[in-house]
Amino acid sequence: MSDKGFKRIGSAPTEQATSAVSSPELTQSAQDPRRNPEAALAAAAAIAPTLPPTRIEAPPPKDPLGQLNLKIRTSLIDQLADAASREGTTQKVLVCRALAAAGYQVHPDDLSDRSHHRRRRATLVPK
Repeated sequence: MSDKGFKRIGSAPTEQATSAVSSPELTQSAQDPRRNPEAALAAAAAIAPTLPPTRIEAPPPKDPLGQLNLKIRTSLIDQLADAASREGTTQKVLVCRALAAAGYQVHPDDLSDRSHHRRRRATLVPK
């Protein structure tokens, strides 16, 4: 490493650490330790024996977002808009609450206003 100008930050490896890395099963995986979990654990234990083991958990299954467009009467849209403005929420939240009350499984994120929109529905101007 010194030919590239790098300096060693920590102390020199101990006898125990160098012997753990030089075992036959570790030298095979030294080329790519990601393929051998035992080699990765042994290397981590040799370098930092006081650190607790890391536990990697599988991510929860994804439930992707989709879009639902409805064509409904403007009178119903106006009622939803009025109710949403009174409650300080969105029309989507009102519809999702109604679906949850009807027995559908609704994700908790859909039951709360998570929008970051600055523009809200303007009050209707009579024609």
